[in-house]
Amino acid sequence: MTIYARTAFNRGKMHIYLDDTFLQTVDLYTASLIDQNPVFSTTFAYGDHTVTMQWAGTKNASSSGTAIFIDKLTYTGDQDVVDDTAFSYTGTWTNSSSCNGAYNNTCSHTSTSGAYATYSFTGSWLAVFARTAYNRGMMNVYIDNTLVSTVDLYSANLVEERVVYSTSLSHGSHTVKLEYSGTKNAASSGYLVFIDKIIYTNELVTVDDEAFTYTGTWNNDDSCDWAYNSTCSGANSSGAYATYTFTGSAMTIYSRPAYNRGKMKVYLDNTLQATVDLYSPSLINERPVYSLSFPYGNHTVKLEWDGTKNANSSDYHVFIDKMTYFTAAPTPTPTATVTNTPTATSTPTVTLTPTSTNTPTSTSTNTPTITPTNTPPPNWGGSGTCWVGGSSWDVYTVYYSIDRNSIPTSLGWDAYIFAAAETWNDVSPSHFVFVYSTNSTNVISREEPPNDPFFLAEVYPHLFFPFVTISEKQMAINPLYSWDTNNTPDPSDPNSNGSTSTYNLQNVLTHEFGHMLQLNHPSLDCEEETMYELIERGEIKKISLEPDDVDAINWKYP
Repeated sequence: MTIYARTAFNRGKMHIYLDDTFLQTVDLYTASLIDQNPVFSTTFAYGDHTVTMQWAGTKNASSSGTAIFIDKLTYTGDQDVVDDTAFSYTGTWTNSSSCNGAYNNTCSHTSTSGAYATYSFTGSWLAVFARTAYNRGMMNVYIDNTLVSTVDLYSANLVEERVVYSTSLSHGSHTVKLEYSGTKNAASSGYLVFIDKIIYTNELVTVDDEAFTYTGTWNNDDSCDWAYNSTCSGANSSGAYATYTFTGSAMTIYSRPAYNRGKMKVYLDNTLQATVDLYSPSLINERPVYSLSFPYGNHTVKLEWDGTKNANSSDYHVFIDKMTYFTAAPTPTPTATVTNTPTATSTPTVTLTPTSTNTPTSTSTNTPTITPTNTPPPNWGGSGTCWVGGSSWDVYTVYYSIDRNSIPTSLGWDAYIFAAAETWNDVSPSHFVFVYSTNSTNVISREEPPNDPFFLAEVYPHLFFPFVTISEKQMAINPLYSWDTNNTPDPSDPNSNGSTSTYNLQNVLTHEFGHMLQLNHPSLDCEEETMYELIERGEIKKISLEPDDVDAINWKYP
């Protein structure tokens, strides 16, 4: 859900509760009047819920009053949640109704060869959830009888309702099959496979290039093995454009960037939105090159040969592979029940920024901006020469916490964690901000990464579906590696602190906070960017952002 208010110079603070549980105190002060300002957003398990918005009686020091205003609330119920009890089981399984912490407190598990579970649905995206732990094995995931992944269910500690696999699908009927594999991570003590639930949605539609209407000279090729459905369309002449009309609220355009590509204009409803550069030093298949969200309704997208190119490109070719669009219509605003004279007997508090006496490059204040002023919704997807975007948060302020069992303050890491987050906060004109909070569910911990114990660190769950709203992210810092906090450059190499045995903490965490924004790794020729996937011992160059990293957050979170 998202709560909207009318913020102004005389506004106070408002407590927000969900199902009688306190979530946050929101500051409604802004220096000028802002109508329909989204002041709070969160996600939760699908079901019946009650939200309470309560006058707090407190205010920002800059405000001249304590009044609170409620404008509207929006929510979505666009995902179907399937409990493990709805699957069809083959082989030996234990179906338990006492899995405390699992969805609906039920789960199913097996450690027997030949055991598998199936479920059929109609949709275009799927996520599989499991209960991971120290004694879990690996599970084969099939879609429509094709093996798509073998997922590792091992984690050092018990983790409930963890996303272990997600994928987008062509819109239609599908069957997912989850199978005991009989293999395991070397660190695991067993081979158990647990199923908790799946979530699917039928709101993403994929449009092949053949569905477009073409004007001018185009080459429509049905032998593009690399492309969606093995078809693609290319143009390299003036006056060539393609159009497609649809009903939806967001879209992503996919192409095949290469060394000889030019630029392509993207129009929505005859209004130019962007000129996209399709140049890449190497071929990239099914690359999302442009994403945009907009009001739900009937729209027409137009993709046009521009006749210009990147200076590094050898030609002006434009290629269309496919387009995806989101069909979700806004949910009607529910009726609000307002209590006229609430009495607050205590004021719940959120600790926003801890005190630190050694915070390198950090300029966090005690009252970070909770809601940016006059900003559009965040963008999904997107890409540039050396940046690749994915899913997005639907808010501009994301809280994170630190697991004090694995990262006690005595370890001395807090200052470097805060500084890594602040590196992204300092980007302008982006309004996005990471804020430390002791009660956030976005937890940074010192543990083996769940998907690969050889990773230096990992942010999960991985969201490969571009129009999934990020609701939660975890960051695991691998204790198997040796870490340093020396940010001083070596006299002979400004990109290194000179260490040959340790990895620099802030260097790695700046990269990982980029993943918290769902920025993905760029191509292997983008070695200077913070989001470049390879990190060396002693490296410190990722502590500061490169222009493409800056472009990425400015585009996704303007």
